[in-house]
Amino acid sequence: MPKTPKPLTTTLSQAIHEFVRDGDSVALEGFTHLIPFAAGYEIIRQRKRNLTLIRMTPDLIYDQLEPAPENLRVLRELKQRTEIAHAAD
Repeated sequence: MPKTPKPLTTTLSQAIHEFVRDGDSVALEGFTHLIPFAAGYEIIRQRKRNLTLIRMTPDLIYDQLEPAPENLRVLRELKQRTEIAHAAD
């Protein structure tokens, strides 16, 4: 008898628990209405620690995760490049 396949869907809480480990590098991507606020809030709620947050553009979720008590490391170079590009416009 064949094995029952594992479900291909999960909750956001379970996905963060299963796939985001302390010390990981995490990229949360999306623009305007697609910014993954719920994923960012779930990372904070689960108190993931020592993460390197990767964002292609700075935005509100970036600002909320940066000062989180879990002391996230942030790749500031991408943020600075974006700010320089916007200042040149």
